[in-house]
Amino acid sequence: AAITGTRAWRSVRSNAVLYSDDLGATWAAARWDWPVNVRAIAFEPTGLRGVAAGDSGYVWTTDDGGATWLDRGSSAGTTYVDAARLDDTIVLVDDHHAAWRSRDRGFARESLAEDVSAALTIEGREIVVLTTDGSVRVREDGSVRRP
Repeated sequence: AAITGTRAWRSVRSNAVLYSDDLGATWAAARWDWPVNVRAIAFEPTGLRGVAAGDSGYVWTTDDGGATWLDRGSSAGTTYVDAARLDDTIVLVDDHHAAWRSRDRGFARESLAEDVSAALTIEGREIVVLTTDGSVRVREDGSVRRP
């Protein structure tokens, strides 16, 4: 879970990420050192490897279920609103409905598709990107299949 906002008694921006390893019965604060808003968090079906993305094009990854996060860089002027991860492959969608693919845990990002029309989903070992023209499937090795 990502928490963003301003504390009522101060004008200090407050951002945090919480994680749960018991299906939400209890929550713990993850180490979070960045002052930007998280807009999307997604985990692989295993629940250990995840990705978070948000304002200023920031991308973070975790390999321990969300307890710790690594900064994978940012892209000024970009806001990511959806994300999916399989192994080292990450797909991101920005607020202009463009999809981006990374094969190295979020460092390098390549244009993948325009006019994304629905939330990213995972089917088997593929990330599915629906567009107004059809779909794009990204395998866990980063290869792309356009049915």
